[in-house]
Amino acid sequence: MTAHVKQAWEVVVSPVLWTLWLARNKYIFSGIELSLEISLLLVQLRSFQWCLAAELIKSELESLCKVNPEGCILLSNKYKRREIFLGWNTSLVGFSDGSFKESEDGTTRSGMRGIKLNNKDEILFIFSGKFKASLPVEAELKAIIFLANAAMNQLDPPNKAVICTDCALAVHNLSKLRAGKDYFFQKKRRRNVQS
Repeated sequence: MTAHVKQAWEVVVSPVLWTLWLARNKYIFSGIELSLEISLLLVQLRSFQWCLAAELIKSELESLCKVNPEGCILLSNKYKRREIFLGWNTSLVGFSDGSFKESEDGTTRSGMRGIKLNNKDEILFIFSGKFKASLPVEAELKAIIFLANAAMNQLDPPNKAVICTDCALAVHNLSKLRAGKDYFFQKKRRRNVQS
């Protein structure tokens, strides 16, 4: 669960408890019992309004919120990031992710996925695929490098691209590589020599 989704679920607890309290009062003081369907609709409406007030979701995503609340929050967060990137005057924005899994028998599976958008928020391409990696950070780095190559092939020199990843270690290793320290690849070579 991402931090934004966790925060939204914490916000949603209040409207649920508030709806239960109001339904209880309506029953005790007026003798009116709300049906389960009406109570659920009220919870849904209040949850949306409270998440909107907490700026966790965008108002134009109300219909998505009814069928996929987690997707609505994630998409709203993506739009917020895009607003930040638009201030950077970039031509392309990319999001990359590497995955790595080691089985109990010692075999590994790895892959990458990502998306590239232009400055009008139009999808230029989406990619995903399997490849070989020996470490989780290597999977992340390969995804970033793949996306960077795709961006460089499309951009003219004065234009800029932003690549986003969820792996701080990959960003740290890339900054060392840029500084000429190449720590990640030296460590990998030492490990392969020792094997």
